Amino acid sequence: MTVNTRYRHLLHCLNLAALLLWSSAAPARVGDERQLMQDIASQRLPDTYQTLLVGDREVVMVEYPARTPITRGLAVLITEAGGVPQDDHQLARLARQLTHYGWHTLTMAAPPLGDPQILLTLPPATDAAPQAAPEQEAEAALHGRADLLHSPVQHLQAQQYALQQQMLQLEDRRAEVAGFYLIIAQGTTAASLARLYTEQAIPQPDGLVSLGAFLPERNLNKALPEMFAQLQPALLDVYSAWDNRWTLSTTDARRVAATRGLKLHYRQQELVGQPRDEQQTLRLAKMIYGWLTYMGW
Repeated sequence: MTVNTRYRHLLHCLNLAALLLWSSAAPARVGDERQLMQDIASQRLPDTYQTLLVGDREVVMVEYPARTPITRGLAVLITEAGGVPQDDHQLARLARQLTHYGWHTLTMAAPPLGDPQILLTLPPATDAAPQAAPEQEAEAALHGRADLLHSPVQHLQAQQYALQQQMLQLEDRRAEVAGFYLIIAQGTTAASLARLYTEQAIPQPDGLVSLGAFLPERNLNKALPEMFAQLQPALLDVYSAWDNRWTLSTTDARRVAATRGLKLHYRQQELVGQPRDEQQTLRLAKMIYGWLTYMGW
């Protein structure tokens, strides 16, 4: 093995380790969506949640109807990759708060990163997705880890494909609620949706609220500002001082790219306050309400 080959193999392993460590550190359980179904069924009344069938997966959606005489539309809140809707304090509170402003809300989890079942959706190896090196295959066999055969980019591609299928299945539910269609998404989910919307891979919403968007791979994360600038939907780009370095490293670039691209209805705002604090969630709800009111929604 040459020095360059060893270096490339070491770099691949480090990138993959960083991706998997981030995924495992997320405030959510990865996989086991059947157990999630059982948890929610035991905690909630049957008419307060729904299930969305996406291939072999059942995705749980926690539902709150609007608490106003006139419904503004449907707001779909999507957690970070592999998140759990009822365990995410920010989205759970935000979903309830938005009902007071006339929104019918659905909260659901995004597909997890690093899930072996999600990786099965990857197409056969191409030039963009090369075969694993013999050293990687030996290491994967040694540790019984098939996920080590895939690069960080492939992990993200598989998760984004699963998210695409989930959003397509959501279209029937979207048609049941009259009014505007708003998507509120966290972290990698917000970034992945921006990519899917830019590529016209899924139907466009009327508006997108991005909460600390990022992709845990350097080149993909660097491309995020241009993706935001090309988005068709109105965009509220929210960030916080508590966000990770991936998000904060592109904060200025996202604003500059949107301004340079003359993007309509783009607003970037900082969300102050401690994470998981109820007052922060109230501020976020008012921030979203103010932005929507400014656009005449």
